[in-house]
Amino acid sequence: MDEKDNGAVNIIFVLFIIAILVYAMVMGILYINTFLHSDMRNQVESAELEKIDMENIGSESIIDKEYKFSVKNGEAIVLGLSEIESDLIKDNKLIIPETIIYDNKTYRVTEIGSEAFMGKNLKTVNIPSSVRSIGQSAFRENNISDLDLGSSVEIISKNAFADNSLDKIKIPDSVKKIESGSFKGNKIMEVDMAAHVQLDDWAINGRFADAYFFALEGKGRYIREDEYLYSWKIK
Repeated sequence: MDEKDNGAVNIIFVLFIIAILVYAMVMGILYINTFLHSDMRNQVESAELEKIDMENIGSESIIDKEYKFSVKNGEAIVLGLSEIESDLIKDNKLIIPETIIYDNKTYRVTEIGSEAFMGKNLKTVNIPSSVRSIGQSAFRENNISDLDLGSSVEIISKNAFADNSLDKIKIPDSVKKIESGSFKGNKIMEVDMAAHVQLDDWAINGRFADAYFFALEGKGRYIREDEYLYSWKIK
């Protein structure tokens, strides 16, 4: 191979090395660009997720100085009390607020969670008018004799007020359904009842559902004279 050929080979080799270096630089730039865009996208997504999480925390609970709660669609579901219960339950009375303020945000209380206040030795309970749903066994096994259901409750879930000391209850017009056993274990003798409420069997003891059905689900005051007799009458 003569000197001319050697020079051509050297030029080709140099061009090949340059091509490899250019390729490596281009790939490096593309990788860095992709990484930066991915990182920025992750940061944006994280910020959005954090925003969504505060609006829809779901099953994860928040504990403030008074209540334990979760957030769904920007509304609070009360899950119970914080560790300091004595500041909220005075003289065995619980007044649930319409709103909870946490981290400079205000959440409207629309639901009481399952077993939220079960076995707290409560005697008086006031449900705010913001609440639409009361969860299963939410107030079970207390000594509640004075109950205010507010004006917006739509669903009273299974065993919500079971095993208490209620002798009379007032069901607001907002109520659409009372599930099985909601008021079992009470000696209820008087019910101020709304019209056209869906009652599961034994929602109210003494076969109240039967009397309500035969009264064409009419609004009124239902009473009975003996807790052991199925003798509800509408007044």
